[in-house]
Amino acid sequence: NFDKKISQPLQSYTPNLVIELIFLIFAKSFNTITIILYLVLILLYSVFISKNINIFLVPFIHVIIGVMITLILKKTFGRERPNLSVKKYFEKVRTRETMESMPSGDCLQSANFSFMIIFYFENKIKFFSLCFIPMTMIGRVFYCCHYWLDCFVGAVLGIGVSYLSHFIINKFNINNF
Repeated sequence: NFDKKISQPLQSYTPNLVIELIFLIFAKSFNTITIILYLVLILLYSVFISKNINIFLVPFIHVIIGVMITLILKKTFGRERPNLSVKKYFEKVRTRETMESMPSGDCLQSANFSFMIIFYFENKIKFFSLCFIPMTMIGRVFYCCHYWLDCFVGAVLGIGVSYLSHFIINKFNINNF
């Protein structure tokens, strides 16, 4: 009940269209379709431009481990999603969600991608990548897809998945960015 109570102010907030568009961008940035799109683009780059398949394998390993953990935990917890109680411009964001709420797979993947950037890329974008996590959490709670706890657990798991993936990648020496 506490989680529902602290999530309710953001879930019932009715901003103007511009602010809701900002929430929409982050609420949808790490869903299944965009993750597949990211992976396809990385695969095309790794095959046709860099000719180094490891550039694809690294994010692929990160994503697959994250998806497996998310699916297992969603079925284990079985937590229902919040009810869409306030009219939103883009309420289909919530109505298309059919799986359980805990943990947030989008928040898991945003943390996973943020830490993947921290592990494998230049210092210039590392801090910027950390902004994905809270912005994704805000977007997911705003659209009544999750409660705050779902998002927090997803983000923490995403950090753990990223470290686990990084360990596996280093163990098998496939990190050739």
